[in-house]
Amino acid sequence: MQNARSGGDLNTLMDLATFGCTFFRITSPEMCKGLVHSFGPILHYMVMNKPSITAERFCGISLQSSGCTTTDPDSHWKLDLSQYNLVPVSVEPASPKTGEVETSPRRRNYNSIDNNVPKGIRTLKVLHLTDIHVDMDYHFGAMTDCENEMCCHVENGKGPPGKRAGYFGDYNKCDLPFHSYMDALQHISSTHPDIDVIYLTGDFVPHNIWSTSIAGNVETLVNASQYINDFFPRAKVIPVIGNHETHPVNMFSPFGVPSNYSTDWLYSAAARAWSHWIPKESIHNFLHAGFYDVEVDHYFRVIVLNTNLCYGYNFWQSFEPRDPSGQLRWLARELQRSEDIGQFVHILGHVAPSEADCFTVWSQNFYDIINRYSSIVKAQFYGHTHFDEFRLYYHNYNRSQAISPVWIGASLTPYTNLNPGYKIFTIDGARGAESTWNIIDHETWIYNLTDANLNPHLPPRWYKLYQATEAFEIPDMSPESLNNFVQRMSSNITAFNTYYRLYHKATDAALDEGCDNLCRKRILCGIVTPHYGEHKMCLQLQSNVDGIVLPASIFSVGGDSPLRANFGTRSSTDNPFQRVLSFGRSLLRALGK
Repeated sequence: MQNARSGGDLNTLMDLATFGCTFFRITSPEMCKGLVHSFGPILHYMVMNKPSITAERFCGISLQSSGCTTTDPDSHWKLDLSQYNLVPVSVEPASPKTGEVETSPRRRNYNSIDNNVPKGIRTLKVLHLTDIHVDMDYHFGAMTDCENEMCCHVENGKGPPGKRAGYFGDYNKCDLPFHSYMDALQHISSTHPDIDVIYLTGDFVPHNIWSTSIAGNVETLVNASQYINDFFPRAKVIPVIGNHETHPVNMFSPFGVPSNYSTDWLYSAAARAWSHWIPKESIHNFLHAGFYDVEVDHYFRVIVLNTNLCYGYNFWQSFEPRDPSGQLRWLARELQRSEDIGQFVHILGHVAPSEADCFTVWSQNFYDIINRYSSIVKAQFYGHTHFDEFRLYYHNYNRSQAISPVWIGASLTPYTNLNPGYKIFTIDGARGAESTWNIIDHETWIYNLTDANLNPHLPPRWYKLYQATEAFEIPDMSPESLNNFVQRMSSNITAFNTYYRLYHKATDAALDEGCDNLCRKRILCGIVTPHYGEHKMCLQLQSNVDGIVLPASIFSVGGDSPLRANFGTRSSTDNPFQRVLSFGRSLLRALGK
């Protein structure tokens, strides 16, 4: 930063960065050059045009999961929800003519809806499709183990036995072949012809992060979206932007920066590609920063967030750290509007706000919003991790009360070490004003990639891996039942191993590595903590009883919960040289997601 602000030449600085990346073998020389030349001009603009950006702020936001923190006051902010905290609607106003209470299709008391869903009712079928990462350049037989973050291309050469790209995909650093994408859409549309809604939670573009381009990303987004429309012409599709859709990867700019650094091209291209999916009245918000809402009916709305704005590797956060693009203020206003008229809500995004790489301050503010509006937010859906998992939000002052379920994955791409998959949700949403919009059940479908590649002349054998209520041995999918399952996994290794197998979509190579107590605690802490600050504390907690991974105190009430403590804002004091190496390695891990 000092060199740039002292008048250092941009090309010289990029050459130096490329040399350092190559010399320390952070990644391949090809990737070093491509990434530095993609990110360099943007980072240079940020440093030169925002004097308040410091190394501490940048590290604290972008590398929190590697140990960096920051005391920068601009990076610590809190939304004032009191301006939205209006009195929830309980009764209809009296008619000025008759003096009697009137009912209206646009206004109802949501507290009067019975949460117990009758058996045998008509339901909605929702497809959750995420992290497709379709690779148009995938080459059957190419090397699967190369220096770059993605392989299986002609330029990688022919792989030796055991390292050759399979016909339908590969467990190594390879994305989804186009013909496998077509097979998946054909299978889903024929097996589930009654799909009503599709939650499409981002990442069409493959992992060639060092060689992407605006034109290439737009082509992939447009074509992949059109095929979904072709296979599911009658379904209501609600799409989300993923962190790989932009170029350079992860970079989502604030409003008003010069066009050569702006993300406006992506919002415009996606708005055109999704013009038949995004309501006209929501286009303005979408073009602003990629978030919008869809009113499915009078009683239900889907709110789509651009959670890439909170992703630590979106370096623009250091440029605009306080509620980037005003998204959380907008979210609170929209939830208040839904509460006022008695609407239930689902929230969609790409990166889950509880992810370790979502900036903690943003995640904390989101957590406050979910606590405030938990009565109407019935479920959340995200992607990004590629695993098949769920998480829970708990009441802020009563950690024994789970309030909002979060559903993540499963990815269609096998990148890396995963079987391709998708989810089908059964939802109580077909009863009009009586619908609760609760999740009744869900199932995950996969195919075994090893078996599929044994015979390229036959299509993969897709099958239902599990149904959640059966696999988790719970009566329903309520937050209470899911919380009981989490606590059972904490003390019962058999229950956890069941979840762990499904988490990896029954991929043998991943399961062969096993999961020790630290691994088990990491996954369970990820389920129950709403942001990285608490996740870090959860990992440090000592179990009260041998064999119990999460102590019972973690689910306690009020200030007794060990996660209610202040996790601090001290700045990082690790060695600068180690920080550089950590930065490079952490960056590559994140960019590869």
